[in-house]
Amino acid sequence: MENQVMKKLAAACLAPGALQAGMALPDVDIGLLGIGAHRSPIFHSAAIPLAAACGMRWLRRKIHARNPSLARWVGGIGDTVVGLGAMAVGAHLLIDVFQPKAVLFPLIGSLVGGTLVDDGLWLGANGLASIAIGIRCLRRAWLDESEHLALAEPEHA
Repeated sequence: MENQVMKKLAAACLAPGALQAGMALPDVDIGLLGIGAHRSPIFHSAAIPLAAACGMRWLRRKIHARNPSLARWVGGIGDTVVGLGAMAVGAHLLIDVFQPKAVLFPLIGSLVGGTLVDDGLWLGANGLASIAIGIRCLRRAWLDESEHLALAEPEHA
């Protein structure tokens, strides 16, 4: 029981940072690529939250093979941070739907020139996908013990 309290306390301490990082992540493209490349489809999509969620699941399984108790602890905190970050990315993208600027794809620019409808659909769909990824991570972070064991076991084809 003490382990659960410590895990929840650690996750609560990291939550504000995860939310702030997630809200800022889509605009990192300005610093990396310049303002002319703002709204890059990599940063303004669910790609980074999906990669982080997959990475966290891989890490949980790797640790579980050696130390199941540690995997539950690290996975619970990591999935909480990734989940909250993904939900914040989703919120940022949904806010961007209402701010007129095109999502700029390499080599082709906007998907449909002269309109922002396609960009709104891109941002809205990826915002909702990021929120769904976040919810899945948060559910995985706070599963009960029996569900953790089933999640960590490799699937057989």
